[in-house]
Amino acid sequence: MIHLLPTMPERIREMHAVLRLPEAPDIRPSHHCSKPYDCEFWQRCTSDKPKDWVFYIPRILSASFDRLERSDVVSMRDVPAYFRLTRTQQRVVDAAKSGKVYRSRELTDLLQPLAPPASYLDFETFSPAIPVYVNTRPYQRIPFQWSLHHDDGSGSLIHADFLAKGETDPRRGFSETLLSVCEQFPGAMMVWSHFEEKVIRDMFELFPDLAERFTALLDRVVDLLRIVRSHVAHPDFNGSYSMKSVAPAVAPEVTYGDLDIADGGGASAAFYRIAADPTLSPEARDGLRRSLLKYCQRDTLALARVHQWLSQGVTKISAPFGAEISSNSERDQVKVGSDIMPFDLSTLPVLGTGRSGSNYRRPNRSR
Repeated sequence: MIHLLPTMPERIREMHAVLRLPEAPDIRPSHHCSKPYDCEFWQRCTSDKPKDWVFYIPRILSASFDRLERSDVVSMRDVPAYFRLTRTQQRVVDAAKSGKVYRSRELTDLLQPLAPPASYLDFETFSPAIPVYVNTRPYQRIPFQWSLHHDDGSGSLIHADFLAKGETDPRRGFSETLLSVCEQFPGAMMVWSHFEEKVIRDMFELFPDLAERFTALLDRVVDLLRIVRSHVAHPDFNGSYSMKSVAPAVAPEVTYGDLDIADGGGASAAFYRIAADPTLSPEARDGLRRSLLKYCQRDTLALARVHQWLSQGVTKISAPFGAEISSNSERDQVKVGSDIMPFDLSTLPVLGTGRSGSNYRRPNRSR
């Protein structure tokens, strides 16, 4: 940072000059708007762009985007046939033009081993600049929440989750509860991106006594995003493979518009307030916790619905992923009429003092 100091006076003068302008500067939205950080005015500056704006072509290079815009090509539907794209990019553009869903020939073979029983996992973390807990460092990734949905193959979903209280380091409670629940369910553990795998590896290194159990869990983790990105294109994804784009396109009942917290950044900020804001009232704290639980649960529900949509017409093979893991018969319950079947966690082992400061919620029928 020291090498930047000589340039700061001039940069500050330029910023002040911009602030004195009677209108916002006319700057074309492009990749520079996210360097080094996402611009908070992105939505405002791109509000007139079509949903299939060429900027949303996956991983399009700045030079390619610039060539399209200089040719007045704004919509993916207008991308010339001769324009050079990667295979994945071409699938996305073709889907936008045709309005049809693309599924590769290999998709069925990839999905067969992942047939239910299967689980869907999502984590939330925060990385405070000033450490909140002893033995943590600035900007260290600290997991504080997980959500899991399980599909036993009957069409109903079981849900369990964990949310730390924030008063003490949540990582031990996070790890013990996660392992206890995951070990109750057979089959693959579906995630969306490599993020969850990275967090699991962090906990693997932090808690050597849990390393063997975390290794077994890692062997079951499957990145569904990687499969979808490589083998599926949908016109309503609009070039994006984020869960917020994919889930509503294939499962319209799964939306995020009704949530107070609707993304990972908001979840991190909310938990930071819970953990580090001494002025936070009990009512506000409870409200943030409810919002966090709803958001994380929505993410794993979305993941389950995406997998179900992908698996339509896929024949289950005789030995599903993780079939060697025995099922706990005590969790097989009579359906309760709701689409989400509660999971009785009372049979799980009682955690020791390592769970102090954690809140291990046991889902009930009212949810």
